[in-house]
Amino acid sequence: MNSAIRQPQQPTEAPCLDERAAAKYFAVSAETMRLWRRTGKGPRYFKLAGKLIRYAPSDLAEWREQQAFGTPQISNKPVLKVASALVAGGDPALAGRANQVGKGNIQ
Repeated sequence: MNSAIRQPQQPTEAPCLDERAAAKYFAVSAETMRLWRRTGKGPRYFKLAGKLIRYAPSDLAEWREQQAFGTPQISNKPVLKVASALVAGGDPALAGRANQVGKGNIQ
């Protein structure tokens, strides 16, 4: 007789969320979640037994990140140099002047 008891595997992810919990995650209404599903604009979801809508927390987080605008907090100096070169049309003398404009030193 085998005395070892086999332990069930633990899920690696948090349980799926229903529509209301997913709506709360985004601070929107359940109606907004339904609209996003109908229009294909929202996060990925599962339809269990043909009617139960569920969202994986990782899908919600991934979709949220895909909606981000702006840039991470990084230095804008390389961006100014590239923009300066574009404004100056590649002329190094004009690029230097454009860099000064970008820094607010020249009007």
